[in-house]
Amino acid sequence: MTERLFQRFVAFLEREHLVDEGNTVVLAVSGGPDSMAMFDLFLRIAEEYRLRLIGAHLNHRMREEASEDARFVETYLRRHRIEVFTKEMDVKSYAKEKGLSLEEAGRKARYAFFEEVRQLTGANVISLAHNLDDLIETILYRLVKGTGPRGMVAMKPKDGVFIRPLLYFTASELRNYVTIKGIPYRIDSTNFDIKIPRNLIRHIIVTKLKDINPNLHKSFARFHRLMRELTDYLDHEVDEFIKINAKSGFLGFWEEVSVAELCALHEFVLKEVLRRLAVEFSSTGYAPGFERIEAVVEALKKSDSWIVETEGGVVFERSGDRMYISSKRYYQNWSDFVIDRPGVFSFGSFELLVRELQTDEVGSADVIAGRRDKDTFLVEIPAEACRFRVMKAMEIKEIEYKGYRKEVRDLLREAGVPKFFRSIWPCIVNETGEVVWIPGVFFKHRKREGGIVNYVMELRGGKLET
Repeated sequence: MTERLFQRFVAFLEREHLVDEGNTVVLAVSGGPDSMAMFDLFLRIAEEYRLRLIGAHLNHRMREEASEDARFVETYLRRHRIEVFTKEMDVKSYAKEKGLSLEEAGRKARYAFFEEVRQLTGANVISLAHNLDDLIETILYRLVKGTGPRGMVAMKPKDGVFIRPLLYFTASELRNYVTIKGIPYRIDSTNFDIKIPRNLIRHIIVTKLKDINPNLHKSFARFHRLMRELTDYLDHEVDEFIKINAKSGFLGFWEEVSVAELCALHEFVLKEVLRRLAVEFSSTGYAPGFERIEAVVEALKKSDSWIVETEGGVVFERSGDRMYISSKRYYQNWSDFVIDRPGVFSFGSFELLVRELQTDEVGSADVIAGRRDKDTFLVEIPAEACRFRVMKAMEIKEIEYKGYRKEVRDLLREAGVPKFFRSIWPCIVNETGEVVWIPGVFFKHRKREGGIVNYVMELRGGKLET
């Protein structure tokens, strides 16, 4: 039985490409039967695959026996000549400080610690001991709380640097493995507290479901593989659409997409595209919820001018035939100021660099000049110090543009600056009050007699408020 499980383990590693020969692997070892089985399985292949194994254990300080668990893991791994890192953390205090549930706080703390160990040791991957029972619990929990296909995937065999080589092995298989091989393990008493939702699912709900389908584990494993295939396909479709149709806005402050192209998508794919674009600008790293995405889709159908704000500070805006996605973090008010010298000037979410034109850049001045309506502008600042004022473009009603007087608000709109940003968009005005540069929109440069272009102004994205 143990040999068959070992062969399945090796086959799963290779099929999912979880490790390569010569890798360094951080093993997250809690001391329970699952992680101890994982440790033993990796130990058996370490020589053949030339793997360097590193143990990692975080003591959450939530149980009286937690310190004993840490000593057990440390002693056992070192007995097998495996380097092990341990750490204590008051997860209850961390959860209270961050406003998280104990489960979420524990997960964040563990993953952060494992990543610390990975970086410290130069490891390639972090191996977690999640099994098929964990996967079933997570799927059922998310289904009850509300989720979509991505929530049904729940866990992946490989997710960035994290791998789950036991994902399709049942808890009973792993417990039998360590029992037959005489491998010691620790028991977490909190795993039997059915007041904890996951334990209720494991000990009560799953047991009842197995009365309906004795092959429940196989059914969930098959379902999970199908959901992985579905989400992989969706990811491919979304990636292709964004690659072809999404245009990064000035300084990366927004993404711009054609409304016509969005509306041509199947509604399900449209929602996935909106979620993906939103994640890029979310302060939480998560996409907006179902209801907010629904609101954006409904607005897209009904009106050609609107702004919808969602969770994580994500802002969706439609202006005519264009859709913009951005973040409230970029919207930071600022006051006018004067520049009369080189330097770095921070204001709002912008940063203006004024520097001398380097000798080796003189020959490429035309190249720089070609970008001057975007983020770089060549400017003459003679020895007597020409003064420039940085002010909000919308404070100026109109300017001369291509031989005509044109309202600045129209110029900003036509240049693709979202309405959300227009009230804080900067412009550069010279000492006579003439607008010489609206970044991304307009520039006007006239050398005076004998004047030399000897400075470069460059607008960049500055530090964001969190």
